[in-house]
Amino acid sequence: MPASKSYPVESLSFKPQDPEKTYYSPTNNSPPPPYTNGDGPVDLDPPIEEEEERGIWGSQWEFLLSCIGLSVGIGNVWRFPYLAYDNGGGAFLIPYIIMLVLVGKPMYYMELALGQYGGEAPLTVWSCVPIAKGVGVAMVIVSFIVAIYYNVIMSYTLYYMWASMQKVLPWQTCTNAWNSRFCYVRGETNLSYFEELNRTEEFNGTIKLTTSPEEYWTNKVLGLNEIVDGVISHTYNISDLGGIKWDIVLNLLLSWIIVFICLMKGIKSSGKVIDATNLI
Repeated sequence: MPASKSYPVESLSFKPQDPEKTYYSPTNNSPPPPYTNGDGPVDLDPPIEEEEERGIWGSQWEFLLSCIGLSVGIGNVWRFPYLAYDNGGGAFLIPYIIMLVLVGKPMYYMELALGQYGGEAPLTVWSCVPIAKGVGVAMVIVSFIVAIYYNVIMSYTLYYMWASMQKVLPWQTCTNAWNSRFCYVRGETNLSYFEELNRTEEFNGTIKLTTSPEEYWTNKVLGLNEIVDGVISHTYNISDLGGIKWDIVLNLLLSWIIVFICLMKGIKSSGKVIDATNLI
């Protein structure tokens, strides 16, 4: 084997602590001299910092179910039927399908492609197109707004869930403190009494009947009307908000806690939640 070469210290970019020239050869058993950059010894082989591994989906099914959960939501079962009815019924499907094919699905595919290929957050993935970084900011803002009102709706859902744990549902009767004298129960109340009352000089056609579920939502859950002896004594509006509904506040807090628990471990926890919620 050829003898290993010796390299002078001057060939390095560091200065030896010993002012005399020092030579080091791997054939010697002596350790190499410590090197310094003028401020102290320098580690020639610094440890490499490992980047934290980004979470991934547990399976392809988790990813598929997450896409379904993103696509199917309150808008499909709540908002879409209303918009279709309010904009021409079946005729509304024609422009809807055209925009779905030309705009909706391409943008949906682009979002998935950028997210899966780049593996970055909305604020950083648009570094590939710096002029479009504002799109990432807009995505975060929209997600934040959606999270706010979705959690409000979720708090109402929790409210009704607790209220339904009774033998007689509170919105099935008109004998509660929040019911007005013009409350009626579908299929049970004799409406002829209200029709005759509405013909009298006192009311003269001004009576507006409300169902028991509507009054439960308006007067009990939202607290928009104060009822005294079956008569609306005060109505709250945008200029007179009234006090804080602590029962709604507590349910809203619980909904945010549930969201935090689902997302605190990223994809690892949200993936398992997606499996359960989509199947339900």
